[in-house]
Amino acid sequence: MGRDITQCHPRLQEAAAKLQEQCRAQGLNIKIGECFRSKEEQDALYAQGRTKPGSIVTNAPGSSYSSMHQWGVAFDFFKNVSGHEYDDISFFNRVGAIGKSLGLEWGGDWTSPVDKPHLQLADWGSTPAKLKQLYGNVDNFKKTWGEPKVNWKGTDVKICLRDRVAVLGVPGGEQVGTLNGGDMVETDGIVKDGYAHVGLPAIGVYGWVPADAVSEWKATGVMRAAANDINIRSAPGGTIRGQLAEGGLIEVDGRRDGEWIHVGIPELGIYGWMQNNLKEL
Repeated sequence: MGRDITQCHPRLQEAAAKLQEQCRAQGLNIKIGECFRSKEEQDALYAQGRTKPGSIVTNAPGSSYSSMHQWGVAFDFFKNVSGHEYDDISFFNRVGAIGKSLGLEWGGDWTSPVDKPHLQLADWGSTPAKLKQLYGNVDNFKKTWGEPKVNWKGTDVKICLRDRVAVLGVPGGEQVGTLNGGDMVETDGIVKDGYAHVGLPAIGVYGWVPADAVSEWKATGVMRAAANDINIRSAPGGTIRGQLAEGGLIEVDGRRDGEWIHVGIPELGIYGWMQNNLKEL
């Protein structure tokens, strides 16, 4: 089933990030579970306890689009403790109360069924009936979503130093994007719990990365290529981001990793790592 919060309504994404942050501050180890579901995923869930093994968990078949998950306005959560994901009622009551304080509707307030792990946007009621009436189908509804409203004020640009750095919605939270070595990212100077707040406005991704994964470019010197077609890589042994011809000049910032040197060509926006086929001027 779908656990990608980025497929949901932008306002739900924002609410989920705030929920995780507030839960973390209160010592509640929360994880986001089910998010957007396709018709096929909803049908498979509906079949459980009917034509497939297991207990009945939903009364909404996918073909009727009667689940709020299918409209991208709902998500489920669980306790992020292996073997105890759903056995702590007080945990769900506390998280549900936080969700309600953020303006979300909590399934724990329902009478049939009571769904304590469930939160959703409250704009259209508890069921998709109004959504169906207003928009007819999910694709029409998605056209009204727009972009997440993010009050982003970047103060400088930093360079990612390594590959596969997860951008998290909140420190320690869900992944909303990925950075690789040499990627340029805006920062706003905010650091929290060892994470730096970053933004990629061009693609609408904002979040947190380990503070030591990004750095300002501060050249400490210039070196010359001692061989032809030296690759500039995203990380030591990583993907190729550019090349330097023999005799070409390149800036360095003093970072080293074994035989690898961190380099940059600011005028081309290329940063990365080169093997030590460089010589001092």
